[in-house]
Amino acid sequence: MQEWPTFTALGRPEQASLMEEAGMLALSQQNLDVAQWAFARSFDLDPARDSALGNLGFTLGQQGRTGEALTLLSRARQMNPRAAATNSNIGWLFARTGQGQGALPSSREAIRLAPADAQSSANVGRQPPGRRGIARSSSKDCTAC
Repeated sequence: MQEWPTFTALGRPEQASLMEEAGMLALSQQNLDVAQWAFARSFDLDPARDSALGNLGFTLGQQGRTGEALTLLSRARQMNPRAAATNSNIGWLFARTGQGQGALPSSREAIRLAPADAQSSANVGRQPPGRRGIARSSSKDCTAC
């Protein structure tokens, strides 16, 4: 990965959310290198930020780095097992790699935690209640943005 400059204004732990938002913006524009850097920086600034770690794992999965992605997503789920987005992203990663049976437990858990989340439902091939199509995730958690 390319080294990116450290911004002194974004060097404090309380700035981790800004770095994660920058990562979400980069991810929405398919700028995966910048997203990877921003999520990693967010997690460096606040090591308790499971969403940044999960989003970093998702970004690595987008880059085809499946093993690394699963490691980070699993760590994020250990940090916060109730994060629907992390569970959904683990399901997405298994589905993306053709491991549908591996996708089911995590995707079903994501649906249990956030029943209206369209992406979790898409991972198991069903439509969420009251929703049509794939919804964008919240800015805090990325689920196949």
